[in-house]
Amino acid sequence: MVTPDNEELVCRSYYLLVRGKEDRRPSPQYLDIIIRGAIQNNLPVDYVASLKAIVHNGYDGDVQIKVPT
Repeated sequence: MVTPDNEELVCRSYYLLVRGKEDRRPSPQYLDIIIRGAIQNNLPVDYVASLKAIVHNGYDGDVQIKVPT
């Protein structure tokens, strides 16, 4: 991605793997990645707090990609 100031940004995108399920809450693993990314990129504290308030789906099975903590 390139900003209007011609700054090139490296971006990562996540998507729902199993479509059609009624429960679309994020997994704990996904939510953790989003929260850590927000903190790492110095996003506003109130935004991080709103992310932390999201209820995850409780999934505790295997994930394809593990990110070190």
